[in-house]
Amino acid sequence: MRFLCLTIRGPGLTLFACPMKRTVDREAVPVGEILRHLIPRIEALRTDWFESLVAAWPDIVGEAVARHARPATLSGTRLVIHVDDNVWLFELSRMARAPILEGIRKRFGPGHVTDCQFCLDPGREPSSPIRSRQWASRRP
Repeated sequence: MRFLCLTIRGPGLTLFACPMKRTVDREAVPVGEILRHLIPRIEALRTDWFESLVAAWPDIVGEAVARHARPATLSGTRLVIHVDDNVWLFELSRMARAPILEGIRKRFGPGHVTDCQFCLDPGREPSSPIRSRQWASRRP
């Protein structure tokens, strides 16, 4: 049996193949040729989904956390979250991983994000000099 169409649906990428009746003989198309056209479409679906996550971020994590942490990138199903401060990095790493993943699952369904990694935001503003001096004065 031959197949006429291949349909991709949503970020979970469910594939459907529809059987076709043989009407026209065509040359076989290499799988690489098909994938070359298909992969950019899949990436576009992922990008659209990530933009939706960024827009919904304050609703998922709450306003307080959203002021200090933001979704940065998505690598497979691992979400990298940039945090603006070492204290927030420590607290979110310890206490917020499961609630954040649960909030994303409830909002977008299972399978989109299965893990998250917290990192200091490379674009953050450095700590104030006063705070740095206070910290330095506490060190032995």
